[in-house]
Amino acid sequence: MLENRLTEKELEELSKFRLTEAKSEGELTFCAADLIKSTTLQPILKMLKSRIEAPNILVTSSILMKRYAFLPVIYLYALTKWDKKLNISLDDVHFEDNSKNGMWLPNIRLESLTYTQCPTHDRETFRREAFRALFKDHLYRIIAALNKETKVSKMVLWENLAVYMFWMYETLLETETDSNIRKHASSDFRYIFSEADGSVFGPMKRNPLSSFDTEKVKKEEDDQLIRIRKTCCYTYMLLKDRESKFCKTCPVGCRLRQKQKEEAMK
Repeated sequence: MLENRLTEKELEELSKFRLTEAKSEGELTFCAADLIKSTTLQPILKMLKSRIEAPNILVTSSILMKRYAFLPVIYLYALTKWDKKLNISLDDVHFEDNSKNGMWLPNIRLESLTYTQCPTHDRETFRREAFRALFKDHLYRIIAALNKETKVSKMVLWENLAVYMFWMYETLLETETDSNIRKHASSDFRYIFSEADGSVFGPMKRNPLSSFDTEKVKKEEDDQLIRIRKTCCYTYMLLKDRESKFCKTCPVGCRLRQKQKEEAMK
């Protein structure tokens, strides 16, 4: 299987997920490999904590993983839509400092922008190895490092990734007109969240994402179907934005709203 480079058209399509070719000179520009070593992870967390005005590094690491979630979105989109397995080795992935409306929203730069094309005769085997490259070889190592350094729950970090993967696949299934791509999207989604065993994600006994795929419920206040999170991402704790509301899917916010509703009915 030969490695090729993404086309300009594909790069433009992936740019909606914050993929960039531009380098940044900002202080919060770093390589993914920097996050698995304590000596380089600590100063990154310290700078990020100050930038987002987080109360502690536990909250900081959770926000970091929420921004990191666009890497698997980029990777899975290319895999599902084009059958292309991107090179996302830790040394190849860079987060370029960027802010929007006062929020830290880094762009993602892939050093090589190369991919391996899926063979026409065995997509299932190719897909499994592609998922292992993403989850076991890359994301698990980042999650393990953040958990060790900050004690943040691994399940919080896994769910921070899952939320964006739900969004990507559900959007693709709703908007894609090619029936074959929709078929791949449905199959890949099902595999990731229910069929894959723990070994795809690292040295784990069970799939860490399977518990997050719950039925959506309707919120009375905006008549919208949402999937309530199992864990809280701590965004509401950011000191910079104390007036902000809880995330729409936040389990803490939902419990508070329910409590307020019950008290109002007494």
